[in-house]
Amino acid sequence: MFSKNPSKESLRQMLQAQCDNAMLLDNSVHQLYAAEQAPSKPRYRPKKPQVDAYQQEIERLSQARDSVVVAEPPVKISAQESAADLDVQALEQEAAVFMRNRRRK
Repeated sequence: MFSKNPSKESLRQMLQAQCDNAMLLDNSVHQLYAAEQAPSKPRYRPKKPQVDAYQQEIERLSQARDSVVVAEPPVKISAQESAADLDVQALEQEAAVFMRNRRRK
């Protein structure tokens, strides 16, 4: 009767017989439609160009370099004046308190 693994040809014949039978039973069928073929796809689709991050960074840096305004550096303070402004003992005490609090935690 029916095999467990029917071939393509036998399946095609069974389907054709069912279609013919259905068309004979249905009088309202006047036109047959062929199956549409799938649209052809191009084999190669060009990829979108990717932005080169290195080149983009180079351009950004060159624009930044061109737009930089050179300003005069602030008046320099001599090392002697800056050392006089610092309270070394207060800094040492602050560091000692910080280290003690750090050890407790």
